[in-house]
This record gives sequence, C-alpha cells and structure tokens, in this order.
Amino acid sequence: MQQGWKIFLHSLRMVFGNFGAALRVSLVPYLMQVAVSFYVFMKFRTVFQMIQAGMTPQMPPGFIGLSLLSAAVTLITSLWIAVAWHRFVLLEEEPGAIMPKFHAAEMARYFGISLLISLIMLVIGFAAMIVMMILMSIAGPSPFMMLIGTFVVIIPLVYVFYRLSPALPAAAIGRRLSLGEAWNATAPAGSAIFTIAILGAVAGIILQLPSVLDANPGSIINLVYGQVTGWIVMMVGISVLTTIYGVYVEGREI
Repeated sequence: MQQGWKIFLHSLRMVFGNFGAALRVSLVPYLMQVAVSFYVFMKFRTVFQMIQAGMTPQMPPGFIGLSLLSAAVTLITSLWIAVAWHRFVLLEEEPGAIMPKFHAAEMARYFGISLLISLIMLVIGFAAMIVMMILMSIAGPSPFMMLIGTFVVIIPLVYVFYRLSPALPAAAIGRRLSLGEAWNATAPAGSAIFTIAILGAVAGIILQLPSVLDANPGSIINLVYGQVTGWIVMMVGISVLTTIYGVYVEGREI
C-alpha cells in the first residue's frame, strides 16, 4: 500500500513539479483536441443533449463525419502527448518551445500496444460481467450488490492494465518490451496497483464534485472545468504509467 501511495504522489509531483515542461509537452496538442471537440459539440449541441437525456435524435448531415474527425484528433493528440511526456521523463528529451516533437513511429507502436491491451481487457471484462450477472441473479438486485458487481468488473481490469502498462512507456522510448515481460516485471506490484486504483478513483470523484453543483452539464462553466480536470487526469495518468515503468522495469528509486 505504501508503495502505491508513493507512486501516486510521485506522479503528481512529476506533473506539477515540472509544470512548464508539462505545458510545453501537452498544451498545443491538447488545445487542438479541445478546439475540435468543442466545435463539434457546439455545432450539434442539441443532438448531444438529446442523447444525454436518453432520447434517440435524428442524426443531422455531417454529424457522423465530424464526430469521427473529433475522435481521430483526440486519439492522435493523446498519443502525441503520452509519447512526448514519457520521453521527457525517461530520456530527459526536452520538448520544443511551443510543442513536443512528433514521434510517428513510437506513436504507432504505442497505439498498437494500447489496442492489444484493450482487447485483453475486453475479454477479461466480459468474463467479469458474467460473474457479476451470476452474483446478481443469486443475491437479487440491490445497491449493495451493484457496488460489489462494479468492483468485480473494475478491479480485474485496472489490475491487468497496470500489470501490462510498462509496455507503453517502453514503446514511447523505442524499447521493445513484450506484454509477457511487462507482466513479469510488475509481479511485485500487486498491492501498489490496488492502492493506485483506489487513490485514482477517489481523486476522480473529488475532481468531479464541483461540476455537480452546476445542474446543466452542457454549461460553459462545466465544459471549461471538464477540460481543465481532463488535462490533469490525463497528465497524472501518463505519469503513473511512467513511474511504474521506471520503478519496476528500470529499477529507479522514487
């Protein structure tokens, strides 16, 4: 548990202790992502609000195309930021004055490994969902069982993701690390992973509390606040992966 707490705190310090570098790595790509997402949201605001309300609106012309464009921009800029931040921390590669270098090959490999991990998690999540449904059918639906069921699904996914995660920073710095090697390297990290998962969940809830005070989820205040907290969650999340790699693969001290 103590190691997980240390990793989490170190990841926070990594971002806010190098705040200038964090902005130079992420600000321009993240603003690209935000600008496209905001444009699509404002153009089809009514559609999104109807979907959020559980309604099935008629899709206007251009909705699917622009939504796919927004998703593509989000994917590319997220990969760009992740690879650049891993390289800054692990290789001390300084970003440019305005934006980081665009490492296309490393980004492509990072995406491939992310996709492979996602497929593994999809299989595990499906199995966990079956277990949850069995528990619900035996005990009956209740808030307590829903809570237990959520943990039955989420904990295995978080555990497997972090156990395999060192393969991602390795890809970012051009090192070959198989998922099997990543799994073996993080064998001592079991309790630390559970601690990180709990701390991340608590931090996420705390960050979301202010937005609850605004009843309109589509308000400008909520949109701006969501983007700011999204940046924090993204950068700290990437830093957690970097720290896990540094500690359990490279043997660095925190």
